[in-house]
Amino acid sequence: MAEIRVFASCWRRAKSFRTVRALINYTTLIVIGLYLLYEAAIRFADPQDVEGWIIVVIAGIALIVDVMTAMLTYAMSKSSVNIRAAFLHNVADALGSVAVIFAGTLILLYDWRLIDPIVTVVIAGYILWQSTLPKEPRSKSMLLLKIFGNFQDNGHSSNPQHSSLRAPSGHSLQIA
Repeated sequence: MAEIRVFASCWRRAKSFRTVRALINYTTLIVIGLYLLYEAAIRFADPQDVEGWIIVVIAGIALIVDVMTAMLTYAMSKSSVNIRAAFLHNVADALGSVAVIFAGTLILLYDWRLIDPIVTVVIAGYILWQSTLPKEPRSKSMLLLKIFGNFQDNGHSSNPQHSSLRAPSGHSLQIA
């Protein structure tokens, strides 16, 4: 019986760790997206000389790595939510590499340096959009509730958008 309690305790800690990890991931993505927007604004104001060939070669290597990784994870993505997230992440990275190759090609062919900050804004917008989507809908709310009080999840609702959390005092809080 003691082994079951230890396992249950470890399982609750692992779930909390996943929640914290998800919040750190969201926060990091938002910071990166905002930093890219900042860099793009600087490049709009003062366009920099960019070597088109360097951009195309590096983005081409990144595209090959992303496509190979996506091919490796594709088969397993059908049976695991985590692997599916990794697969979709690789596909998104590959699309970003295609956008960078496109920008590098325009710089090489037409010396259109303004495409660099434009593509940066598009990629930053995509990152910010992805970081605000509810991949793990309850993670942000649950983390805040766990920080400010010893709240416990009262079971799993059939609708993942809604959850009922109960504080030790017995008060219930609905998360939508």
